[in-house]
Amino acid sequence: MYEFDRFRPHGPSAARVLVEDHPFALLVTAGNGVPVVTHTPVIPTGSSWADDALVGGTLVGHMARVNPQWEGITPTGRALLVFQGPQGYVSPTTYAEPEMVPTWDYAAVHLETDVEVVLDDAANLEIVRQTVTRIESLTGKPWDMSGSLAEFERLAHLVVGFRFRVTGVRTVFKLSQDMPPEIHARVRAAAAERGDEEMVRFMERYAP
Repeated sequence: MYEFDRFRPHGPSAARVLVEDHPFALLVTAGNGVPVVTHTPVIPTGSSWADDALVGGTLVGHMARVNPQWEGITPTGRALLVFQGPQGYVSPTTYAEPEMVPTWDYAAVHLETDVEVVLDDAANLEIVRQTVTRIESLTGKPWDMSGSLAEFERLAHLVVGFRFRVTGVRTVFKLSQDMPPEIHARVRAAAAERGDEEMVRFMERYAP
């Protein structure tokens, strides 16, 4: 992903927060030279994740074992993880200025990683448990999985787990910060009017 200098987020924690709050990622690998993609939850894990730089941080994820993508990942495999934050079309009517053109605002983080395939059932059960615990924590009313542990154990052999180590980070937080303050305010107000509260928060926090 090409990074624009003018669309770098304000604040060092922006990329980390986006990844933590938007765990449904794209897992991209290249099998036989052809890009292969799976949509799957990926979550940070371990104390190394506390560093806002992210490089060296670790994440875990999983996919169905019947998905052949994992078979194309070598022992020294590489993978790209794509995390998408808020996004939205910006109509020229929002600007209230002549000779303007439409655009699209969005926030995204790409993590380049070394990836390890995990085939051990017990390890995969732990990856799934960590994933559910993390994502349930985002709901505000976490579900107690203790009553379903037997079902998780039964399904463990049907998934393949992954451990990712971050080697590179690319970010684009295109949030109309290249516009004059009055236009930026109009775009933010339009997002609020359509109920996109997350876009409003991102514009206020990362592109003031």
